[in-house]
Amino acid sequence: MLSSKEIASMSAVVASSLDVTLTVSRDTSKVFTAQVNVYRPTAPQLATYAGVIGTKEALMLRFMSATSDIKEGDTVTYRSENWEVQSVKAADSYTFASDALMTIIS
Repeated sequence: MLSSKEIASMSAVVASSLDVTLTVSRDTSKVFTAQVNVYRPTAPQLATYAGVIGTKEALMLRFMSATSDIKEGDTVTYRSENWEVQSVKAADSYTFASDALMTIIS
């Protein structure tokens, strides 16, 4: 089992790797910024979410769920375009970041 000191150290390493700041809005009433990584989905992720993605451009977000309140349905501004968060995969035990699929809003 990890000690609280080890967990804090690992959390700090993960947080320092998040290199993109995004604006996130929810129902136009809550707007905040979040530190994330943005990356391309893998082939299995594309296959899993094919019904959701359709013909839209899709990217993945990685964020610290302990410090960023990103939820399904949120709107994210990335590359001066609006994206909708489609699905959030919560962090598992001893995982410090969550992943989310986002699709461009056309």
